[in-house]
Amino acid sequence: MEVEFPVIESEFSFISKGMPVGIIPFINDSTFITATISQINPQVDESGMIKVRGGFRNNGRLIDGMNVRVVIRKPVPDRLVVPKEALVIRQGKDVIFVRQDSLAIWKYVTVEFENSASISIKEGLEPGDLVIVSGNVNLAHETIVREQ
Repeated sequence: MEVEFPVIESEFSFISKGMPVGIIPFINDSTFITATISQINPQVDESGMIKVRGGFRNNGRLIDGMNVRVVIRKPVPDRLVVPKEALVIRQGKDVIFVRQDSLAIWKYVTVEFENSASISIKEGLEPGDLVIVSGNVNLAHETIVREQ
């Protein structure tokens, strides 16, 4: 069986024929089926998307026309990865709050990649930083915080 899915043109360089992808049917999000990219259409459509196809063994779990979520995993070496909820916008820039002693300190960060749950930070954070992921929307620099 085949799955067809769009990939935004800016992500074109991250995919390749033969690369594994995951398929999760909407009717059962605990099912994970592995597919392999079999075709990449080299034409960008009017929406800035590229059509990609992947082949997989069905084992009777899916039928033609079903809606699925496709997951493409790309390893990102030498990057810190944090939950998306950690990122806030301050003065038009990406900021992540970290706890230093009892203070919330904002750090400007450069986001490199993202998915539905996480972001990879190219610069701005250090290993060991205590990232604040909840209650950060209304924080200000040097606000006193406590651990919960």
